[in-house]
Amino acid sequence: MMKYTQLAEKVFQFGYHDTSFVSVEDNNLSLSIQFDRGLYILNESGKELQLSKPLKMIIKISDFYDQINSNIEVTNLSKKESLIEFEDFKSKIRKNRFLIHNVYYSRFNNSILFDGDIDNQHIIFTVEGCEEIDFLFDY
Repeated sequence: MMKYTQLAEKVFQFGYHDTSFVSVEDNNLSLSIQFDRGLYILNESGKELQLSKPLKMIIKISDFYDQINSNIEVTNLSKKESLIEFEDFKSKIRKNRFLIHNVYYSRFNNSILFDGDIDNQHIIFTVEGCEEIDFLFDY
C-alpha cells in the first residue's frame, strides 16, 4: 500500500486538465514526457493556482518488463478503438501536441492513464508497471 500512496501522491501533486505534452522519449525502462508549458500547481485543497515552469515527467518502469513497448498501450477511441503503435504515437506528438483532459492512476499494476486528444482524435495513453516518478524542471 505504501508504494501506491507514494506514486499517487507524486502523480497528483500537479493538475493536468487543459495541459499538454509535446514529446515522449523512451530509454531502456524509463519514459520522459515533456510538458513544454508546465503543469498546474495545486493548493492544499487541490485547486489549480498557476502553471509551473516547463518540465519533464520521468517514469521509471519495473524491470519485470523486458522492453518499454510491452507495458505501453495507445488507443484511438475515435476510430473504433484502434491501437496505435508507440513509435507512431511519438511521431504524432511531435507534429501535434497531446492535449490532456484527465489523468488517472490505478494501483493495479501501478498504471497511469492519460486521456486526451491529438489533432481532434480521442486518445488514451496508458503506462503500466510504474515504479518511480520524478519531475525535472530545468532540463
